[in-house]
Amino acid sequence: MLFRSIIMGYTDNPIVVPSKKITPPQTSAGFAISFNLCIRNYHHNYGKWRHIVHKGTPPTPNKSWNYVTWENLIIDVPRQFIGIWIAPYNNNMRIAISTIYMSKVAQNYYDHANVLICDGEGCFLSDVDKTAMEKESTILSIAPQKIIKNMEFIDHDITSVPINRVANYTVNVMANTIELYQDAKLVKTAVLQGTPEFNSENMYVLQPTTIDGFVSNLIYYPGYLNIDDVNNINNLPKQIEKLNI
Repeated sequence: MLFRSIIMGYTDNPIVVPSKKITPPQTSAGFAISFNLCIRNYHHNYGKWRHIVHKGTPPTPNKSWNYVTWENLIIDVPRQFIGIWIAPYNNNMRIAISTIYMSKVAQNYYDHANVLICDGEGCFLSDVDKTAMEKESTILSIAPQKIIKNMEFIDHDITSVPINRVANYTVNVMANTIELYQDAKLVKTAVLQGTPEFNSENMYVLQPTTIDGFVSNLIYYPGYLNIDDVNNINNLPKQIEKLNI
């Protein structure tokens, strides 16, 4: 098994994990995070996105994250490597992750493109002549690249997180492929548009607003796990009380 960082044994209260405990991925955005999760009360903070864990944007002091819509949430929490949330109106899990990719930016065909030119016969835009349009694909192929940052998420089929039962979750990432395991069973595979963007910020666990429950055995791996690793994680004793591992 890869070298692991044992971040936390058990908590049912807000915890801040220093960034120094989380090393950058060893390969191209390859990493994994595993944890046990137990939701005691399904109705606690019902109607709001419930925070489990994320590494990135710090909470605002003395302010709860009372977000009903995901769009408003990511405005205030734009950096998540990685983010785990429980949905407002059910016990579904959302996996969010900040990604980055390169996009080619089409440039004007020449210096005075997009200029309206008028003469005695009428007006025309200076960049719509047939020759320029025919060369569009060639021009785009040599266009400069722009760094695009995005907040991606997966949650379809990550449904019905157990209530009053401890379940183990492993999020396994390599480049732009992400796998989610529940109790060592693969429940979701997705392809991201970009690759995860590591940040140097702290990790936050059970920040307001959150569940009535606990997280335990929170472990970070700076590389991709194989199925034997995932099984070994699931076979670890599931902490159900405050006991550091």
